[in-house]
Amino acid sequence: MQHTRLLLLLAALSFIPTLFFYSVGEEGIYTISTMEMWQSRNWFIETMYGINLQRPPLMNWLGVGIANLLGWTHVLHSIRLLSIAATLGMAAWLYWLSARLFADRSFAAFAALACLAMADLALYRGWLAYTDPLFAFFTFGAMASLWVAALEKHKGWLLASVLLVSCALLTKAFTAYVFYATVGFVLLWRQETR
Repeated sequence: MQHTRLLLLLAALSFIPTLFFYSVGEEGIYTISTMEMWQSRNWFIETMYGINLQRPPLMNWLGVGIANLLGWTHVLHSIRLLSIAATLGMAAWLYWLSARLFADRSFAAFAALACLAMADLALYRGWLAYTDPLFAFFTFGAMASLWVAALEKHKGWLLASVLLVSCALLTKAFTAYVFYATVGFVLLWRQETR
């Protein structure tokens, strides 16, 4: 267990150098639209060069908060930091869910480590200033808390799952509800979670 914790810490620290990597792909869209949202004070419509991008605003809202703390010259770092925090948060959700389902913290730590060790997450999608990590954080959190709410018959976790899936919608797309509903149908199908 001690080695797994050390490896988890190293996996988390491995994201630090990515903060200083040059801008990649569509990262400029989120940085520019976040700056425009702050400048225009239009909190509900994400624009780039004045054109409505027709995307939900939650990533921009959180990016504005972090950029105000770090300074607007570091807006790319701010949004990457948000993506990294969401990736680590998703691994924390996995740890929490695994610990609840299997009552084995060693296995839960291994599951979180396996998640963070996936090449696509560690080397690319886990740190880019895209909405995908934040969407995954909220969507997986909603699914995990719904699962635990059904197993433990706990209304608080059910409320948390509804709030999390709503945040996922405000982050990226309606598909969060499709994932959420799929978990709900599977849980309804299982005898012990009805």
